[in-house]
Amino acid sequence: MKHILLILILILFNHKRGSLPKLKYHSHIVGYVSFMNVVYYVFCHRKLVWDFLDPHFSKTFIRTINVAITTPLMVLAFVSRMPRDKMKAVTYIVKWATLSTLLEWVALKVNMIIYRYGWTIYWTWLLYLKMYLYSYLYSKNKGLVWVLTIFSTLFFGSVFNIPFFERLKAKSLRLAGNFAHVQY
Repeated sequence: MKHILLILILILFNHKRGSLPKLKYHSHIVGYVSFMNVVYYVFCHRKLVWDFLDPHFSKTFIRTINVAITTPLMVLAFVSRMPRDKMKAVTYIVKWATLSTLLEWVALKVNMIIYRYGWTIYWTWLLYLKMYLYSYLYSKNKGLVWVLTIFSTLFFGSVFNIPFFERLKAKSLRLAGNFAHVQY
């Protein structure tokens, strides 16, 4: 039930900020972030470093509302008031990453979320920083964001030894080994 309450709070917050009518305009950014949430569940399904808890709903339901409603509402509230000035934007991004991390820390304390496999609140802050930075950049340079996304996804997958990325790393090393003895 806490997740539903969080969604209601985010809807009210977006309504108060006047963000909801801007959803169509920012839908490409919101869609990108939701897509990356789905990527997390697809690639990490055997080793989720964080997951949501709720005694009233299934994990699938909670994950779905996170991907489809909670995170998009957070991103919409963020992008709808993004400053145009670059220095103000940097401060704004850091502020949102910090506030989102504090919100998640509360969620951690009230058992709405669990961390595993070495994930900590510090990693959470870095992930929020990345999410808000990429959301900001997405409207300016989608190609750059996709390149950064690939590299940061590989980085996180490698750091946390996600099975998919471990297999990918092993194949890359075998391929590199095959070319190591070739003379040019």
